[in-house]
Amino acid sequence: MWVVLILGPIGLNFAGVAWAGMEHALHVAATLAVLCGIQTYLQTGQLTWLLLSGVLFGPLLRFEGLAVSLAVALVIVLTSSGKGKRGMSRVAGIICLGIIPVSLFCVFLMQLGLSALPNSVQAKLANASSHDALTTSNLVEVISSKFDRFPAVVLFSVLLVAMMIFLWNFRSMPPKFRAILGAMVFAGAGHLALGQFGWLNRYEIYIMTFVVGLFILFVTEKYAARPAIAFFLIVSPLLASGYYYSLTNQLLAFSSRVVAMQQKQMARFVDEFYQNPVAVNDLGYVSWQNPHYVLDLWGLASAQALSIRQSNPAAGWAVPLLADNSVELAMLYKDWLHNAVGPDWVELGDLVIDGPLGVVGNANVTFYATTEEAAVRLHVMLSDYARTLPDGVEFRFSQQSEQP
Repeated sequence: MWVVLILGPIGLNFAGVAWAGMEHALHVAATLAVLCGIQTYLQTGQLTWLLLSGVLFGPLLRFEGLAVSLAVALVIVLTSSGKGKRGMSRVAGIICLGIIPVSLFCVFLMQLGLSALPNSVQAKLANASSHDALTTSNLVEVISSKFDRFPAVVLFSVLLVAMMIFLWNFRSMPPKFRAILGAMVFAGAGHLALGQFGWLNRYEIYIMTFVVGLFILFVTEKYAARPAIAFFLIVSPLLASGYYYSLTNQLLAFSSRVVAMQQKQMARFVDEFYQNPVAVNDLGYVSWQNPHYVLDLWGLASAQALSIRQSNPAAGWAVPLLADNSVELAMLYKDWLHNAVGPDWVELGDLVIDGPLGVVGNANVTFYATTEEAAVRLHVMLSDYARTLPDGVEFRFSQQSEQP
């Protein structure tokens, strides 16, 4: 137990996720509530308020939490207490508790004239595969494509071991063990197929916590009389993922620096110098407390841009979007959206950062003016702006840029 208490937070990157901020630490808390609730349920047959709160708040914090909440329903189904009217009413209650609040949120979005699913969710689902739809024929390809992220390898390995144990002991395995392994495979396979890994190692943290936590619960009971086997099975994934996270977390300090050097400086130019609508492909700092319109060409905040970008558009596809929104300045990663650039746009130059990149998409952000007239005005502003940049970042003017 002491080994789990020490290695667990390290192997599951709790400190790294807390440092990154956002909602992921709360999502982990909801997942831990579900884990504790499942353990109590398997021991006593009682559904605790801790379990129910995790089922409710997990999906409300992040849509991926539905996998964990529905896994709880599967646990009830696979145990003897899941049979009969009382068991089925519990299953229905858990499903409703997880799904109904999320469904109401989707209805709320539709009432605002938006899609039922936020653009960020749609974009990430599309990025999960290069295919138009996830099918059984491309499922293996989709999952294997994520193995360049080491946590995906650890997750898959734990699930593979769990499935081997399950199949080897299927006839003699007690219902509660089937329930634990079934919940692991259901939620873990769902994330491998539809989820994401990376981005400060925060997208996979909830499923790593859930699957590894259930695996520890299973191993400590199944192999209680064989502590050496239990120790090996528990420590191996925690050491493997902990070593990986200890290396990647070294990028956290660099990430803070480059966000200040790049994203903050982009926002400074818009807020202090330009003060007009702007187009970007990396939404975040530029839109923070900015009263002017920000067009997100990557599509996380623009359904139209997302739809066009994913439809294999012709070169210059961003031109009408900028024109419709009275945008004359675009700040882009050129290698992300090179085919979005209009043929008549003027390349003003690049905002260039020096040093390790951390997690930003590129060291260079290219500034474009949509017209020659806008280029002249922007060149004057950029000349003043360039003199205010801190050490470690500079603006390099393009030869194409119109001189005032």
